[in-house]
Amino acid sequence: MGLFLSKLWLIALTSVLAALSIVSAMGQNLFGNPTNLLSSKHGMISDRFQKHSWFTSDGNLHILIREQQTEPALKLYRAQDSNFTSFGLERDFKGSGSQSTSDGVLINDHLYVVYDTAAGKIVFAELEYSPASFTWALQSSSTVYQNVNGVTAVRPTLAIDSSGKIWVGYVLEGYLDAFKIQASEDGGQSWALVDACLPSPKPTQERSVRLVTGQGVVYALYSDHRSFGLSVLQNSLWNNFGIFFTQDPANQGMTDPHGTHFNTAVDASGNLHFLSNDGDFRGVYMRFSLQSGSWTSPTLIDSTYAAMKAVYMEIATDQKGQLLAVFSATNGPRNCLVTFRSSDNGDTWVEGAALLPLNLDTENARPEMPESLIASQPIFQQVALSGGNQSVVSYIVPQPPVWRVNGGTVSGHLGERIKARPQKIPNISVPPA
Repeated sequence: MGLFLSKLWLIALTSVLAALSIVSAMGQNLFGNPTNLLSSKHGMISDRFQKHSWFTSDGNLHILIREQQTEPALKLYRAQDSNFTSFGLERDFKGSGSQSTSDGVLINDHLYVVYDTAAGKIVFAELEYSPASFTWALQSSSTVYQNVNGVTAVRPTLAIDSSGKIWVGYVLEGYLDAFKIQASEDGGQSWALVDACLPSPKPTQERSVRLVTGQGVVYALYSDHRSFGLSVLQNSLWNNFGIFFTQDPANQGMTDPHGTHFNTAVDASGNLHFLSNDGDFRGVYMRFSLQSGSWTSPTLIDSTYAAMKAVYMEIATDQKGQLLAVFSATNGPRNCLVTFRSSDNGDTWVEGAALLPLNLDTENARPEMPESLIASQPIFQQVALSGGNQSVVSYIVPQPPVWRVNGGTVSGHLGERIKARPQKIPNISVPPA
């Protein structure tokens, strides 16, 4: 019965999306639908380099937020309608609080999550989803890092490689802030420190690390006071490729106090796709080629529909060359989101519809979307309600037909080409190919 209802739900969703695709195809704005997700936490779906939403095998979407309404905790919700507006609480995470940050990976209906706690610990948990009952069962949990002498661990990240090895990264905050990587080969029961050739400790809080995996590769992408670097594990050896991108000094409103304003995705060939900003409101895209071991030149991304304010960003891939990038922007007095698509694995980009939350105040327009790009992509945006409460609105952004690239120009029907052509940004150094 559960599978039958899921199929009916998908049929209904297809009908809704068919109507929405007309709006998107005309290059107009898409307006967000309010949801029942509530929190009083300004960063209820932060941090940006982490992942907080996933699709299970039955087509259901799940989102992990920081809730401060009742009992402060990280809480997992499931969408209960085709517009992704009504959500039901599934479970919370033991020891988490309103300040906890989290990261997760979903593999074969097993959700692997790491999060930090108010006590300064890093906790790992594995959950298994049952499509028949729409429930999660805790399979295991463990402490990756225990607070020692007041040195707390924050901003964890999680990846699982093709062998099943679990990797967890985080930052130790004390007099000196240090990158740390631990790994587990027994499903998270025990953990061992790993030397991933990351930079030495230094007195700055503007540091975060992001772990992602592809076939035969583990990436450790780190931010370090407006600079971004990459260390790569391949053939059992870590190799630090060093700093590949440095932002200009940040303008007002573009500061990044914890080095979290970036996002990544990995395609089927193991290439790493990177989004951030140039420190001056515009978006930045780069791609690391696993085969050549080099980065593309930075591409500046600007909007024809809204004023870019690319503090926050998300990227998703369908593993077949289609990419969707989302950035925060402003539309008149309000914040909004702008979307950009690529059908050639990031070589060229076209702008899609702007996403507007109607009359709701968006403060910083934090977005969230699953890393897996599907035909009709859900995107969430944080908004402010009365009384200091926060919520999110949902958008459904349909995929266009595949664009044709002829002589460097893009044929399509989703708006105009981005204003900024691929180019190098001043003060950004790119390693030689």
